[in-house]
Amino acid sequence: IESILSNIYLQGEATREILLQERIDDLYFMCNTAKLNEIHLNHLQSVHTDKYKQHRTCKCALWQIYLHKFEQDCKEYDKKMFEVLKYSDDYKSKDDLMKSPK
Repeated sequence: IESILSNIYLQGEATREILLQERIDDLYFMCNTAKLNEIHLNHLQSVHTDKYKQHRTCKCALWQIYLHKFEQDCKEYDKKMFEVLKYSDDYKSKDDLMKSPK
């Protein structure tokens, strides 16, 4: 948990409001998604390689996030996102988007 939380940052006016003990209206968080994905993958590879730790009722939040990517609503969301990216100036190809950065 500590490695996950150390990659999520509170930013914006809330930090000032906390210091001044004022009312907080909005919370804005920034996260290091590359590091969070690395933590997630490392956890899956170290804990969930055993088939007995891969069941749907496992209470591990990271395992549940992994399982969700195979559900229909997630597949539909991904399909819509690829369609949006297709018309973006930065779009190359679906295969290029799926490649991991080196």
